[in-house]
Amino acid sequence: MIVDDLSACERYAGLRGRFDLAFAYLRRLVADGDEAAAKTLLTAEDVWASVAKRSGRASTNAGFEYHARCADVHLCLCGEEQMGWREDASGLAVRQPFATEKDFGLYEGTPDRFVPLCGHRFAIFFPGELHAPFIGHGEMTKICVKVRLPL
Repeated sequence: MIVDDLSACERYAGLRGRFDLAFAYLRRLVADGDEAAAKTLLTAEDVWASVAKRSGRASTNAGFEYHARCADVHLCLCGEEQMGWREDASGLAVRQPFATEKDFGLYEGTPDRFVPLCGHRFAIFFPGELHAPFIGHGEMTKICVKVRLPL
């Protein structure tokens, strides 16, 4: 996991995969104040962004999602989100079995560690890192850029 301010994203553009495209898109979106589309393909099947608007939720039994092929770059555009996280899945029950075609699985559990996302603060969760989005109060608008990593 990496947590930083969008102003420092140049440090991470050279990471495995296509993070330079993800950060260029996020910087442009924030600088222009544009309304992001529900889903935007940045490259064919390798980097895409999704916007979600919803009310924050309690951390109690929020569950943890994880991916095997994609890294997630989370940025809360409006509101204050607390991203729950956990270092590993030991002792957790499966809530939703991993689906390879969707690159998504879900474990039961309540986060006890949080990363605050507001302003221009982002978090990157790499494949296998457990995370719980949308924890907080009030309405949130966030963007998640998926970066498919090479095998």
